[in-house]
Amino acid sequence: MNPVPHFPRITVTIHADTSGEVTIQGISYPVPATGDVVAARQAAIGVVALRAASALGRAVRVTATDPEGNWPLIVHPSGHVEGVDAVSPVALTTAHTAVHLVVDDELTSPSGHSFLIGRNPQPRPGELVDVVFAVGDPQRLMSKTHARIDVDTDGAVTVTDRDSTNGTTIELHGIRREAIPGRALHVPAGAAVVVGDRHLRVVPEVPR
Repeated sequence: MNPVPHFPRITVTIHADTSGEVTIQGISYPVPATGDVVAARQAAIGVVALRAASALGRAVRVTATDPEGNWPLIVHPSGHVEGVDAVSPVALTTAHTAVHLVVDDELTSPSGHSFLIGRNPQPRPGELVDVVFAVGDPQRLMSKTHARIDVDTDGAVTVTDRDSTNGTTIELHGIRREAIPGRALHVPAGAAVVVGDRHLRVVPEVPR
């Protein structure tokens, strides 16, 4: 395994009020208070994954500080986190048996590990998918089969644009990244998938 470079310099700070900031090479990106330290960590790591690791196409080193201590971490483009010197409470990626999608109007999909989304999505011949999820689109900005979302066995989420007319992006705290058609793009925890003018979130199933 290739060593992870020390460039760029990235720090994550979570304050006692659960607000925080991500600093990448001296540029600060605020993380709004969530009221929950774990959620704040997830949000901050999502910013690192989207703004640095995904942009560079590789893992990056992070120094994280929160009310529980200081933690040297490695963050991958998928949002997966490794503790460097010790087991860290910021390492939050867990495998989920299934997830569901929630649209901005609270429409919720059945649970699964793979989803086709669009106005009237249809699998390709021989394509296997757990959930075919039609999303209302009054403005007709969404393609019939717009994108595919997959969750792997480690809980990492990806979205793949299906040559849609208006494209697919992911958005987190005002940061947007566009998917290249046919190429899977990692979706960090807390990020929204934007198809047309609709926002979808990937929500883990809560164990009963």
